[in-house]
Amino acid sequence: MTLDNNAESFLNSDLSRALLELDGVETLAIHEQDLGTMNSCFARITSSKTPFPRLRNLQFTELDLYNSSYGRSDYISLNTEPWRNGSPLRIFLEQRRKMGVPIEVLDYNLCLGGRRNLSFLEEEMNDIGLKIKWTSVAVLNPSSPNETLVTVYEEYVCGSGNPGKLELWCTDAEYLSRFAYLTIQPVYSGSFFTFVEALRRTEVRPSVTTALQLLLPDNHQGQHKEVMGGQSSPPIEKIPIEILWRIFWMNTDMDEDEPVLNRQHIHTRKRALTSTRRSSQVCSHWRQVLLRSPSIWGRVIDLDLFQWQRTGHWMEEVFRRTAESPLHIKGDPRRHKVDYLVDLLDIAWDRVCVLHVHVAVDKQQFDRISEIVSRPARSLQIFSLDVQVAERSLTDKPAFTVRLFAGEAPFLKRYHHFPVSGTSFIQCPLWLSNLHTIIFTGEISPFDFTASQLLRTIKQMLRLEVLRLHFAFPSTDYLDECNDYDRVKLPNLHHIEIFESDAWPLTKFIDAFEPEPGCSIGVLTRHGSDSIENTTRDGLVLLLKAIYRYSDSYFRLFPPNSVHIEYQPQHLIIRDTSTSKPADLRLSLDIWTTWRQQADEIAPPALTSTELASFLYPPTAEGNKNYFQGVKQLSLSSYADAKTIHPSYIDLLSMLAGLENVETLSISERSLATFNSCIAKLKKIAIAFPSVWREIWVKIIARTIFAFSALSLLLQCIYVAEIENANKELT
Repeated sequence: MTLDNNAESFLNSDLSRALLELDGVETLAIHEQDLGTMNSCFARITSSKTPFPRLRNLQFTELDLYNSSYGRSDYISLNTEPWRNGSPLRIFLEQRRKMGVPIEVLDYNLCLGGRRNLSFLEEEMNDIGLKIKWTSVAVLNPSSPNETLVTVYEEYVCGSGNPGKLELWCTDAEYLSRFAYLTIQPVYSGSFFTFVEALRRTEVRPSVTTALQLLLPDNHQGQHKEVMGGQSSPPIEKIPIEILWRIFWMNTDMDEDEPVLNRQHIHTRKRALTSTRRSSQVCSHWRQVLLRSPSIWGRVIDLDLFQWQRTGHWMEEVFRRTAESPLHIKGDPRRHKVDYLVDLLDIAWDRVCVLHVHVAVDKQQFDRISEIVSRPARSLQIFSLDVQVAERSLTDKPAFTVRLFAGEAPFLKRYHHFPVSGTSFIQCPLWLSNLHTIIFTGEISPFDFTASQLLRTIKQMLRLEVLRLHFAFPSTDYLDECNDYDRVKLPNLHHIEIFESDAWPLTKFIDAFEPEPGCSIGVLTRHGSDSIENTTRDGLVLLLKAIYRYSDSYFRLFPPNSVHIEYQPQHLIIRDTSTSKPADLRLSLDIWTTWRQQADEIAPPALTSTELASFLYPPTAEGNKNYFQGVKQLSLSSYADAKTIHPSYIDLLSMLAGLENVETLSISERSLATFNSCIAKLKKIAIAFPSVWREIWVKIIARTIFAFSALSLLLQCIYVAEIENANKELT
């Protein structure tokens, strides 16, 4: 029934009595002003009869507006507070509740200013027990009442993306957190609330309506019958709780999170916390499982996501849901969220399981963090805390002077050391023997200990599996100290990764280890001794000899089937691109042999063909063993000048061309020209890559015509009969 008239006398006593006879009314659409008139009429006649006994849905067709001094009538009065004591709406709702027939749905869909009035909702509405329904997007900017109507809150479309059929939802949790219930329009054709971010933080009360009714479109209720009616449950509720919980658990991996760079990314980027939150809004069954699983919420303390929230309500709610479960904390909080992080660590340090944080703090915050990390860490498993003190008045960068974790971190498996940790690491705490992965990062500030001290400490880590050092030491720290040590033998070590600006100390350090079978190595270095050519070359040869012990151990156990090789006068790259091991645990060499070179200078290669061959084809007891003989996919780059090719290039490419099993060759246009020139200078032209005719990938970098010309030359060396077919495939 719709009552919509602005005349004050529209509802008189006679009409009211007639309305009382309409016992079947379930939905009442009415102007707010008429509702006030109805209240006064009903107050005189409700002693003998309950008006509209079946009424559950109240729709506001319009709210009171006022004419501003600017002559506009479309502003929503700031004094219109439908929930205030004595308001027509509140009187009507309280009357219905006292009669035992309360209103369940308050629908703002037809109301121009429905959204604005949401700001006046009070907590006592929870006792009234309402579902709130609205789609209005026009709101008044409270800070500028003399401006035109504007949209203050962020909004987005929920579902399949058809604005004509879908409902727009406010994402401001400060208001939506007060809502008891939310419903959707009957015309809604999308999926469940896939993108709705803000719902009430407490349980939905089934005495009013089921969660299924809240989350399904009205026109789909025939397909998914109500649970409360004792009929069949929807398929979504038939998933066993154990499987459902496991799925939720798998979705809490924050290592796979996409970066959040602005506020819009909160809703569009894949984040573990966002997935968990949306899962809790699918249906009452899922919500109950998640709200009763504090360990899941404890795994998604996402500081990056929290920093884009307007308020701290959601951040506090997530922490409340963790109860006493272990905490996984990750992110790069900005200044206004640093205090929250410090407070969180202070009150819940015993529960912190994973800490992966980069943060800039002031001196006071740094002192608090220093005190916190000096406490025992009985739950800590992963520790990566990079603290930068952002105060210009400090001439020296502060470092922790405390003993980390008071020497007590029995479950710590992964430790990331930054310069801020000072010398605390080499104090030989008991937790060292449990470490599986250790990472040192010192790109900005060097560490306060030397390689000899580090080696002495590492010897105690018999369970160590991965060692990573990223510019961790000054280049002069361990030139002479490593000679006095026997090689370090760690039975479980399967990957060493070192980024160092100087090849000399790098050579000394990696030579101090005895690699286990299958142990891989990752090296990135810029050789600093480029003033004398022989010194540069000799240093590189010594480095390759040290690396050879690792490559030999690695390739014996993991023979490659895919390799990337890049060879320039000043740059050598060799990477195993096979899939036998994870990408970050494969063998990888990236060696720059000089720091600088004049623009018009043509530097000779740092390695001779013999030296390079001894590395790629190392001598063994059975003779020369070619670990690359089984390679089927080869990515090749060689940016030498085709007119001034050094003999070592010819020998190198000749050796690579002899790989009989290569089926896929990935090569750039320029490298292809260099390769053709090398092949042309060979005295004996053999069939290069005899199997590569099956598939050829040419990366076009410059002119397409030149690429086909260069490719034709290559095909002449591969298989003359295949030129025509290959050109057809490429076109």
